[in-house]
Amino acid sequence: DVFWIGSRRFAGEPLVVPKRGANLEDETQAYLLGLVYDAAEDKSSLWVFDLERDLRDGPVARIWLKTALPHGLHGCFTQDSLQTSCFC
Repeated sequence: DVFWIGSRRFAGEPLVVPKRGANLEDETQAYLLGLVYDAAEDKSSLWVFDLERDLRDGPVARIWLKTALPHGLHGCFTQDSLQTSCFC
C-alpha cells in the first residue's frame, strides 16, 4: 500500500509498534508511527497508521509537536535485561 503525505512534507523512518496483546507473528496487528516535517508550516507531527486498515485510508491520528524536529531524527525502543523499556 502507498500513502501520499503531500507536497513539501518529509517523512522520517517509520517504526512498527505492536498493539497491546497482539500476535507478534501478525504484522497487521500493529501501528505504523512516523514523524513528518511540514516545510510549508515549519512544523512536525507524529502520524499514526493502523496496519489492520488500508494504508491509503490515511493516518488514524496526527499529533502536532510544539517544535519542528530535524529531518532524519529516528530511534527505537526495546527492553533491557530488567524488562524495562529503554531508548536505543
